[in-house]
Amino acid sequence: MRDELADPWGWLVAFVAGGVAWALGVPLLIALGVAVLVFGTKVSLAMALQGDSKALPVGTTDALPAPPRHSPAAALVARAEAARAQMAGLANRPGDPWLRSEVGQMDDGADDVVAAMRDLAGRVTLAEQLLAAANGNQLLAERAALVAQLEQTTDPSLAQERRRVLAAVDDQLTGLNRLAGLRDQLVARMQTATIGMETIATRMGEIVTMGSLALEHDRATEVINDASGDLEALRTGLAEAQELARDVGPA
Repeated sequence: MRDELADPWGWLVAFVAGGVAWALGVPLLIALGVAVLVFGTKVSLAMALQGDSKALPVGTTDALPAPPRHSPAAALVARAEAARAQMAGLANRPGDPWLRSEVGQMDDGADDVVAAMRDLAGRVTLAEQLLAAANGNQLLAERAALVAQLEQTTDPSLAQERRRVLAAVDDQLTGLNRLAGLRDQLVARMQTATIGMETIATRMGEIVTMGSLALEHDRATEVINDASGDLEALRTGLAEAQELARDVGPA
């Protein structure tokens, strides 16, 4: 925050945006509001996309918002948690100690997947909050108005100022598009993980229902190994999504 407040370009862009709005006949208070909106959006996006340059102490986690109760992100996490609970419930059902042990070994991997899902849900929620606060529709309307005004401007000095404001608005829109794209990627990865967890839980249910004697140990081992490999792939995919979210920044 201190770095963004000390950045002269942010203040300059906000001042120019407000000044141009006032020069076009917009009331002074509204022009000041335009300047505040431009500066606030710039600071919010910079903090969200760049993050703190200082490394977090070992063992700390990012302070992320909880997804709204009925949001898509919350629904995906709830489905993953239900699949995890189903797998946990199956672990103690087999009478065969070998099969009970094999099914129980899936616990740690499943816990990691659910934890990563919760983390991504927070990042998706944060992105959605920032997108809503930035008011992209208002920026698009402002850009259209600036383009129309620029086409009618004959004064070279005023035209130059309007081009600067237009460039600032375009920068904001680019950042918003990048943030929206990241959100969509994270949601898609969450969907993949959720369906994967449900599939694994179903396969575990099949094995427990049939029992090791019906399946024979070799066949059960093959199915469990396949499920373990799928679970590891989910963990890797979610870890990659978390890194993508942390590393994304302005182009």
